This record gives sequence, structure tokens and C-alpha cells, in this order.
Amino acid sequence: MRFICLLSIYLVFNIWQFAYAQWVADVTQNLPIAVETGEQNLPRIAGTSDGNYIMVWDDKRSGNKDIYAQKLDKAGYILWVANGIPVCTAANDQQKPELTADDQGGVFIVWEDFRNGAEDIYAQRLDTDGNLLWVAGGIPLSTAAHSQNDPQIVPDASGGSYIVWASKEVDGINDDIYLQRIDSSGAVYWANNGVVVCDAPWGQNEPKLAADSTGNAFIVWEDWRADFDSPDIFAQRVDTLGVPQWAANGVAVSVTSGEQKQPQLAIDEAQNTCVTWQDNRLGNVDIFAQRLNPDGTPGWAVNGIPVCTAANSQYRPHIVYDGFGGCIISWHDFRHGSTPPFNIDVYAQRIDFNGNVLWQPDGVPVGDSPANQIDEYLITDGTGGAVLAWSEHPGNGVTDVYAQRIDSNGAKMWDPAGVPVCTAPHSQRKVFLCADGHHGAVVAWADEREYAQNKSDIYVHYVNSKGQYSNAAPGLKINELYYCGPVNNLYYFFDQFVELLNTGNTTVYLDGKIIARVRTSPEAHLMLADTAQAVYAFQFPGLPGEQNYPMSPGDFAVIASDAYDHSQVIPTAVNLENAHWEFYNQLGNDFDNPNVPNLLNINPSRTSDFYISLGSDYVVIADGTEWKLDSLVTMFGLRVYVDLPVSTILDGVEYSQNAFWKHANLIVDVGFAGMGIPKYSGKSTQRFFPGEDSNHSTHDFEVLNSPTPQIPLQLSNTNPNSPGTLKLLQNYPNPFNPETYIGFYLPATERVNLIIYNTLGQVVRKMNPGKVPAGFHQVIWDGTDNRGIRAPGGVYFYRLMAGKLTRSKKMILMR
Repeated sequence: MRFICLLSIYLVFNIWQFAYAQWVADVTQNLPIAVETGEQNLPRIAGTSDGNYIMVWDDKRSGNKDIYAQKLDKAGYILWVANGIPVCTAANDQQKPELTADDQGGVFIVWEDFRNGAEDIYAQRLDTDGNLLWVAGGIPLSTAAHSQNDPQIVPDASGGSYIVWASKEVDGINDDIYLQRIDSSGAVYWANNGVVVCDAPWGQNEPKLAADSTGNAFIVWEDWRADFDSPDIFAQRVDTLGVPQWAANGVAVSVTSGEQKQPQLAIDEAQNTCVTWQDNRLGNVDIFAQRLNPDGTPGWAVNGIPVCTAANSQYRPHIVYDGFGGCIISWHDFRHGSTPPFNIDVYAQRIDFNGNVLWQPDGVPVGDSPANQIDEYLITDGTGGAVLAWSEHPGNGVTDVYAQRIDSNGAKMWDPAGVPVCTAPHSQRKVFLCADGHHGAVVAWADEREYAQNKSDIYVHYVNSKGQYSNAAPGLKINELYYCGPVNNLYYFFDQFVELLNTGNTTVYLDGKIIARVRTSPEAHLMLADTAQAVYAFQFPGLPGEQNYPMSPGDFAVIASDAYDHSQVIPTAVNLENAHWEFYNQLGNDFDNPNVPNLLNINPSRTSDFYISLGSDYVVIADGTEWKLDSLVTMFGLRVYVDLPVSTILDGVEYSQNAFWKHANLIVDVGFAGMGIPKYSGKSTQRFFPGEDSNHSTHDFEVLNSPTPQIPLQLSNTNPNSPGTLKLLQNYPNPFNPETYIGFYLPATERVNLIIYNTLGQVVRKMNPGKVPAGFHQVIWDGTDNRGIRAPGGVYFYRLMAGKLTRSKKMILMR
């Protein structure tokens, strides 16, 4: 709930402006998160467990630096007060925030804090509604003598988090590395000011932190113990009790000649640690890497293996686990020019478990632009590839933001030069990325488009898995269309269904909603008309605004042309006798399954069945709040249509090859969703990812070899049980990451076991719901095994055992 306080016209305007924001397609505009007086800087963003995003940044709107936060839903709607909520506004400066998601839809936040003079480390937790869960101003993690800096935070796999930092508390000059663990209530597990990870001579800094699925913490850092002028790389593993598991003060990752700096790390499911750094042992600065085994011994050559030793220098690597035992590393690269005006590029390399490079030697270029690309940030795409974003200098003294996705083979998946994320005036810096869960990303940065005011603001932009931008509002969507029928019959489809999906984060209600087939004669182009002329229009029971037929977030609903099993007549047809709804003509001899509720034909005089034309029609869903019958006299005589105001249409799909126009209201996907599909194919057209909607159907939809009607529990209760046999549905989505739905139908009450196996026949996960009543049911597999550890990517089999009957299917988990 948003509380709007009428303190001033300015405040009211800004709350209104932000409350209705959503992802913006224009890369010169983007979505503003904090546009305030003073400077907003160093944004960080994390995906939350409820499917949304929370951001933090440091903010000088009040003069000193404070910590602010904001929450967005997956459609880009801002959920908290305009310009963010204060996390900490204590005396003096608070800066350099970092965050990680908790398991309740909120986040843990940590920062450097000057309220006591020198830097200390403080933390706070926000819930899903933005409430501060700990004491106002945050809890102190280290207020030791002298200064503490550079905090990093990760979840601890038990509802809390780990925080690491560098501290000068011993002598006020040299940094040492400290670690603390904190639970969900804000209580620390270990000694005040943390436990020592490394206090070797001459100092250690630049700590980086990761944790595995069992709760062990892994830390890497720059270490100066051997040579005050040339740091090395060391690492340590700390268990859940705060006890170091490797050698005192850490194990050497690289202690060779020259400088080793800027370490980064990633952890796989087997507690192997991949570390990368920049290294000048060969004269120029290069990129090296090492894998540490769970006991801290090197998995590759002592002191690491070269990732890139191309001409000139390479700097500032980043690393992610690739999901298949290896890692992907990126860096910015001077091989094409190391003197002004330079020619800096972003490169990347993938390395397998054994240390073999999988892409071309010295890496693949991520962007092909002649401009300089620096300060890249890297996340995994969940399929063995990665998404990257960077600051690009086009040569006019400013920087823009660009992004690229590379697949598991190192090939660019988007525009070769990268897709523009922000090309607003002046510079955009401090780029940060967050995965969207569907192989795309939300990009955040500090933006200087108001350069004349000597300030920076915080902006974000969304790029989906195909490098495009989405304007689609969340809510009720047409997710899938299935069509099947006798060959050469031009007017009747034997078997069809429309599948709806609630893509929002609140319950929607189907009462009074209308599904229609809209003709696309010139006067009915939705760009040019106020109303859409529906040839066939069917309405759900009830009145708009009633709440009799709910769909929870993520729920599907299947509406069948006839709730009947045509598979005995047409092999490619599906059994729709247990659909949630069916289209029904009140006049004529239409089939009516008494076990399935009906959508009624608004125009009973049109007695033929609802069907999906593969010509140039729309299929739309409207809110039902306004419509009227209208008679049009044409050369063919009197025809009656249902007129739907365009403003009432919630979503739609156009089947037209002549998609040269765009619709200003962005309510219909323009393009040929069924491109290349022969009529009566018995196939299904479905959005690439459920709910993903770029408002351009040639990019939204894919053709499936079989339909995937979903039967969620929330709606299956509206259908009485009908006789049948044990059915196991194909999991959905498939392939999937991180979770998938497995549906099944029981003809009678049975004791049920669902077991997931790997390709070796080993049991990965047992799900035993016990005695289950007859009807359709659905379970979710979150991709973890019986120990709660993430299962690796690959092929799996799932078997349903109900009474004496067994059914099995195959699925693919992508990591």
C-alpha cells in the first residue's frame, strides 16, 4: 500500500510520477530511481525471493552521504516512495553500500559508516515492504579502533549473512581481513568486531567473499606479507562456527614474481573455488586464474594458469560460475592500443573444471564497437553463458552504457557491438547488473545527464534474454495458443485452446473478462480505431470487479474450444476434457461438458465455434467493463460485431505478416506469432518464457511440438473430478532454471511418490506428498537435492508412483 502524504505539491507529483513507472524502451530516457538534489552514487541491485528487485545507493540529498533503497517489481513498477526510502541517515557519511537478498523478500545491507569519526561497518535488514527490521541507523558490525573499509556481504544458507571487510584496528596503518556472521534478527554469531581471517604482516586488502550451499564462507584478498611493493593472492575457507579450515592466515593462490591484484572468486556446488586476478609476472598486466579444491590445494598449476596474455595489458577481471563445473571471466583489454586515445575492449573467456580454455585463445571480444569499453560487470545467464554490461566511451568525452549476452560457446547473442542500455546526455558510470531469472538483466548505474547541476542520479534499464526492452505491464496475458484440426478444412478447427497466465504479483479475477477474436480490416487496426470489432467474443461468468474466479500470481488457465478429448480422432489433438473453462454457444448444438464451466458467447446469433484464425486476426483478452453490439452493413449483407473499446484490452496477439505498424497503446503483440506454422499442425505457439512480453510477437513466441496446458491447483477446484487414468504432465518450463512445475492427474485418491533421478539412476530428490485426492495437482521442484544443495545442470528423469501405477518423463535443468 502506498501512503501519499500531502506535504507539498512537489512531493505529491513525484509520488504519482513514480507510482506508475515501469520499464522504459527509450534508451535516452530509462527508468529513474533517485533524482534528487546532491549526488546519488554506487548503485547495487539484487533479485529478491519474491521475484522483485531491491536497490541501494549512497545519497547526498541532505548534504552528507546517507544510504537509501528502492524496490521494483519485475515489470519495472516502483513499489516504495519516490526517490527511495532512507536506510541510514546517521551523522557524517555512510557510503559504499552492498546488499544481498534474504529468504523473505527483503535484503541485508552493509556499508562504511563515519558516524564515530573513522570508518566503521554497519548493517541493516529491510523486509519486503521496506520496513527496517533492526534498530534505526543499523547495527554495528565493527567499531574497532582506526578504520574499517570495503565491506562485502553474501547469504549464509541459513537465513542470515556473512560480511567481510578490511580493518586497520591493530596498528592503524596496515589492513587485516575480518569476518562476521549475522542471523536474521541482527544478532552476531561471533566476537564483537568479527573474527580474524588474516593478520599476516604488512597488510591485506581488497577482500572478496562467497559462500557455498552448506554455509561455508570463502574469502580471497591482496596480500603484502612477502613484499611490501608486490602483493600476492591468498584465500581462506571459514566454517559456520567461524573457524578457518585452511592454513593459518590463508593458503597461497599465487605468490610468484610481480604484482597480483584485484582478486575475484566464484564457488561451484562441490565447494571448489575459482579465483581470478590481474598479474604482471610477465611484464605486462595479464589475467590469471586458479581453482582451489575443497581442502585449499590448487586444482590447476601452482600460481595459476594464464587466461589472457595478449599484447599490452588487461585489467580488472570479473568471474562467475558457469553452472557446469567451470567459470567465465571477463576483463577490459588494451591489446589494440595502450596509449592515448587508447583502444580498450571488453573480452571474456570460459574455463572448464580442468583449467582448459573453451573459447578462442586470449578470449573473445564482447563488443565490436571502435569506442573504448571499460568497467564491465558480469553475471551468468543460467545456460553456460553470461550477460555483461559496461561503460562505453564513444569519443565525445562522455560514457554510455551497453550490454551483451554471450552463449556457452562464446558467441554473441545480441548486436555484435552490444545493445545500447543508456545513451542519455553526458556520462553514465558505476555499472551494476542483476539477473532477471530469464537470461536477461536489470542494469543500474550512476547517471550524470543533469551534469549542469553538478550531480549524478540513479537510473535502471531492463534488457530481456533477446537483448530487447519490454514495455509490457504485468497482469493477465495470453500465454499460449494451440490449434489442431482436419486437413483442408478451412473453417473449423477440431481442437483448440487459449492459455492465460497471471504475470503480476497480485491475484487477478476472471469475473466478466472477455476473450475475443478481433478482425483486422483497415478500420479495425487498433492503432487507428477507438474500438476493436470482435467477430467472436466470449465472456467469463460474473461481473467485472467481482472476485469469484481468482488466479494467483503465476497461475495458468486453459480455455478449450470444446472440453473434449479429440485425440481419438486426430492423433495430434490433446485431451481437454479437464480444461478449466470451455467456450460455449448457447444456440445451436454445441458440445457442452457439464463438468467444465462455460464462457458464454456474447453474440449468440454467431453459432459456430470460437476458433483461432491463422490469417490476419487478433486474439485478445479484455477486462469486460465496456462493450456493445454493433451492426455493420457490408457488401455481404448485415453483420453483427461486438465492439470492444481499445482501452479495455489487456493483452492480445496478432497473426499478421503485415506488421509494418506499431500500436501506441502497446496492448497487442504486433507481428506474426505463428510464422511458418502450417494450419492444423497440432502444435502450439507459446511465449518464450511465461509472461515475458516485448509487445512484438515475432520475438515473444516460439512454436512447440506439443501443447503445455497447465492445470494449477487454484483453478482445478472449480472442476469436479472426472473419470480417467493416471496422467503425468511434462514439466514446465523445460528446460528450466531455477525451478519447474510438475503436474499430474489422479483418477482416484492415492498415496503418491514423486522421485527425481539423474542419468546414472541415482535418486536426487524425493517428494512424498502422501495421500492425495483425485484430480489435477502440481508440485514445484526448486532444483535442489535431498540435502538442499543445488543440483548441477543436465538431464533428469522424474517418476510418479500412485498406487500400482507409474509414469515417467525427462526434463533438463540449465545452470
